[in-house]
Amino acid sequence: MFDAPAAQAQPMILPAMTPDGTLRFDPREGAIRLVFRPEWSSRQPIVLPGDLPGEGPGHLARLWQMGDWTDDASSVCLALAFDPAGTNLLVLTQDGHGGTATNFVAAFSSRRPQPMPGRVLPTPRWYEVAVNYSPARVELILDGACLQDARNRMPYGRGIAGLPADTRLAIGSAPDGTGASGCWIEEAQTYGASISALELNHTRIGADLGARVEASPPAVNLHWCADRGVSLPVQRRLRGAGAWTELGATAQGSWRDTDPGLRTGEVYEYRVGDENRICVPLAARAVEQRGGVLVLVDESVRRDLREELE
Repeated sequence: MFDAPAAQAQPMILPAMTPDGTLRFDPREGAIRLVFRPEWSSRQPIVLPGDLPGEGPGHLARLWQMGDWTDDASSVCLALAFDPAGTNLLVLTQDGHGGTATNFVAAFSSRRPQPMPGRVLPTPRWYEVAVNYSPARVELILDGACLQDARNRMPYGRGIAGLPADTRLAIGSAPDGTGASGCWIEEAQTYGASISALELNHTRIGADLGARVEASPPAVNLHWCADRGVSLPVQRRLRGAGAWTELGATAQGSWRDTDPGLRTGEVYEYRVGDENRICVPLAARAVEQRGGVLVLVDESVRRDLREELE
């Protein structure tokens, strides 16, 4: 988590060049992909019923930054950031010769529900964003959609002068820890060339299915992360049965199953969309399933750590 209230974070730094002189990623041309979840709501002129009022991150909040941002633009820099209100996603650059530019602007909205007694809060939404960058252009892809610059409706923005090979990439903030994004960041990935929307994993993070059970009368409350208002079909069957029962075809983010035929002690399988499934025991006896833990450590500490774990 890259803390927003303090606008300061412990920076996560990835140098472009390794100590032996090889490149981890090319700072002149490539792509950067993140999966993130804001811990703030965007500032909106009208707060929708059931939502918390938003103030945004309150500062220029970096999801990532390559190079050092300087007041006189004396250093080449490329950054992906939110405006202080959290209503726009910005690609920002400095050319190293006194020039500062906003290369791409795209509208963004983060909403957080108001907790209320008896209300089932939806699963917090994760977003996937990728930026293609080169001297020719920058492109912005959000949740699998190639965005247009809000200023001119073009699908790309002005490119960035090549960054030096010793450039550092900071994730979640500026390299000095300022301008923290106020987001949870689950994944970060660099590419040596531009990528397309088809190469992203946005379909994988679109549903995130969960359930809450009520015992009397029996009911199952499903909830998932609705992707841009997409309606998904909901189906149910007894676990192990063949045929599915259609429950609804227009569900957006939640579904409440109050079928009088639900039986206590049974385990029901629900399917939302084509691939998202969950098994829900209806007041059934708990089953303990023990798992394992895989720990990856440096060779130098393996023996001591193994003894402590055992």
